[in-house]
Amino acid sequence: MTFKPSPLGNEVRLLSLAVVHMLYLFAYPSLPSSGYAKFTIGFDLENPDVTVTVGHAIRLYGDDGKLLPISTVYGDIVSTLNEFAKKYEESSIVRLTLRVYTVENKVVGAAPSGEGVEKLLEEVIRMDFPQNESKPIRADEIRHGKRSYAPPYMTAVKKGKRDGERKAFVVADLETLITGEENTHKPYAAGLMLVLPKEPVKYNRVETYFSEDYNITINSFDERSSKVLEDFVSRIEHIAKGFRPALTIYFHNL
Repeated sequence: MTFKPSPLGNEVRLLSLAVVHMLYLFAYPSLPSSGYAKFTIGFDLENPDVTVTVGHAIRLYGDDGKLLPISTVYGDIVSTLNEFAKKYEESSIVRLTLRVYTVENKVVGAAPSGEGVEKLLEEVIRMDFPQNESKPIRADEIRHGKRSYAPPYMTAVKKGKRDGERKAFVVADLETLITGEENTHKPYAAGLMLVLPKEPVKYNRVETYFSEDYNITINSFDERSSKVLEDFVSRIEHIAKGFRPALTIYFHNL
């Protein structure tokens, strides 16, 4: 969805209604009544000129596996955009993008009528600007073994122990869905960025991989997931070959 004129990041009510509108038109008609799916909100900003994925993925199904009403999901949307507004309140938003991730086969539902859209938006507008207390579902942290010798955070370098020369490194992250009878983590999105010394960090250097990008050629979610992981690892290997000695890579939640 392209905005004209562009709203600001602090216009949470307007942005929340835009997200609800897109979910109702394009996501809900294709989702089965039970299953597992979640979505992310993305904004193209004008100042600064970056693309931002807002917060974490927001659930579309409850703990019982049933599709949540949009009016319930609306609370998570408001909470997520309130956090976004704290950092980008004065940024102009050019475009809104939603990415829906599901392990179920999409269904072809009836296109919602204009009257239905108006009724839903009127219902949401009358709500008291809700914020759900429950946070969006996130994948559990994977631990190998009972004990961990790594600290849960990056420690500061002590004075006198610096190597002097700053070195390049890569930061990377995987987002997964839990699927199958064995509750296996399957990646649906991945991202990485090469950080170079003495060069400013730029958001447009973030490289992303989404399972939905392979929909045209690959039907199976498991196969799309494997393709995401394959391309992600291949890209890291390609980057690492250009550095000697070994390149440090920081992975989030692995």
